[in-house]
Amino acid sequence: MRVFVFLATAALGLAAFAWLPQRSLAAQLAPLQCLSTDETREEIASARLVQPLLVMRRAAGDLHAEAVDGRLCRWNNELIYEISLLRRDGHIVRVLFNAANGKAVERR
Repeated sequence: MRVFVFLATAALGLAAFAWLPQRSLAAQLAPLQCLSTDETREEIASARLVQPLLVMRRAAGDLHAEAVDGRLCRWNNELIYEISLLRRDGHIVRVLFNAANGKAVERR
């Protein structure tokens, strides 16, 4: 009986995984491609992006953490800021923000 329950649960899990849209699964697996400092300056000036310092301050305030790093990256054909924050418990949290509007996209 236990084997049957296990196999049925596994089959349901695989069926649920198969129903995930392929685009969202691929989007989750897309790697960050971060820009150099010079490329970042050019993109901020030409694309009228939100200033990274403003995004870092907002993220630090929202998560009650200290912003320790910020990078401009390409992810899923969008420009995003990856902000690294040091929490009070010593853990590093990375939050992705849309560089055009400053809204949070994902927390890692």
